[in-house]
Amino acid sequence: MNKKKTIGSKVEITGRVLISIERALKSLGQVGVNILSEHGVLCLNPEKKYPLSSRTKIFDTLLNRFGESAVKALGFNMGSYWMNTFESSFVENLIIKNKKKN
Repeated sequence: MNKKKTIGSKVEITGRVLISIERALKSLGQVGVNILSEHGVLCLNPEKKYPLSSRTKIFDTLLNRFGESAVKALGFNMGSYWMNTFESSFVENLIIKNKKKN
């Protein structure tokens, strides 16, 4: 019997990705907190690797309960969080890496 192979179980994301989802969901109040609790997203390490399925399950729950517009709204909230939080650290890391090359 042929078993289908998927990359979903092997792909990982950083804790930073889940933290951005966490912050965006918390902006929804208790509804967002409940979704996070259901999926065990309570204490995240930004440097740790997590399975991509963690993110997917959260988005699936949001989609099934509140529809496509809720997922889009969450995405916009996550984008602004990333810009405010990680843009400066990303630029700093590029500068450091560039200095090491010279």
